[in-house]
Amino acid sequence: MESRGTRGYLTLEAKLMTGQNEPALRQCLERILPRVSNRQSAIAAIYSRHSEASSSYETGILTVQFADGGAFEVFLKNYGAFVQIKDEMKQRREREVRVYQHLLEEANLGTPRYYGTVWDELPETFWLLLEYVDGTPVAYLESTNYWIAAAGWLGQMHGYFIRHAHYLSRLDFLIRHDSRFLSAEAEAALDAVSQISPGSVDRFARVVNRYDQLIEAMVAHPPTLVHGAFRPQNVMVSGESQSMRICAYDWEEAAFGAPLYDLAYLTDGFEPPTLDLMFETYRQGAMGFGMPVPEKEEMRYIVNCFRLHMIVKLLAHAPVKHYGEREITKLLAAGEERFHLVHSAPPTWASRYKVPSAETR
Repeated sequence: MESRGTRGYLTLEAKLMTGQNEPALRQCLERILPRVSNRQSAIAAIYSRHSEASSSYETGILTVQFADGGAFEVFLKNYGAFVQIKDEMKQRREREVRVYQHLLEEANLGTPRYYGTVWDELPETFWLLLEYVDGTPVAYLESTNYWIAAAGWLGQMHGYFIRHAHYLSRLDFLIRHDSRFLSAEAEAALDAVSQISPGSVDRFARVVNRYDQLIEAMVAHPPTLVHGAFRPQNVMVSGESQSMRICAYDWEEAAFGAPLYDLAYLTDGFEPPTLDLMFETYRQGAMGFGMPVPEKEEMRYIVNCFRLHMIVKLLAHAPVKHYGEREITKLLAAGEERFHLVHSAPPTWASRYKVPSAETR
């Protein structure tokens, strides 16, 4: 992104970058200059300002000022500064970097371009540098048109990468969303409930004891690249109509697995007719790349299974999130509601995956 001049970028809150990491940052930026600018001018200064991007980590926008007065902007994600500790933080940051570097860079799907990293274990400097995209998270947009467009982009992403499934299956940095993974999260959730709310164990065990039947439905379709946290706050929209660009951020939980896992996150809370439009737009995006997609009712059933798994996942991570008994009780109530919805599915879909309908329980 070429600037109209430094004055258009710098604000009162922008601070001149100094300190021991500035030389390494400058070297990284100098390496990417041929890719982002046709200027021959040297870097004169680097300014930083806070970014409002939703993230568990500190994020910023760098203004790289040239000696001739021009400038461009870079998005910086600082893995060394975070709101709260997450499990497997080292693996998370390394996974996201490798997804940008080795998977998204050549996919041409509109995701932010990867510029590089500033990595130093000793002072715990872990910076990811990306193209800065000026946009708004889908979560903050009232018009459902943006949500529907995000579903279409998701279908395209899944369709593109299903063509590379064999390659993805060999990448050890991707999480494996297979039956073992889903079953382990259910067991971890049960263990967490037993620690935080012992009186609720039997109540949640009724869900876990039937979970293998749901897992069969969740892993029944061909695997592809999964974002892993395709929440609306992690999906940025830039531009309008024909020039609209969808950008997915925060690939720390990227996985190789069932595509409808992502669709469940994006569509959570929606009902027909908007939900049907999101499903259909997703289908068109995926089938444009030749990816097989279940029919609407089967898709709804599998998405509901994953919506239940979203609750199971929250319960599994309850100790890390410091949930108390009150939060557990709320999650269990939501989980039971979704569990009932799945088991009340039409017999056609229930029998296909050996899930007993409500009448035969």
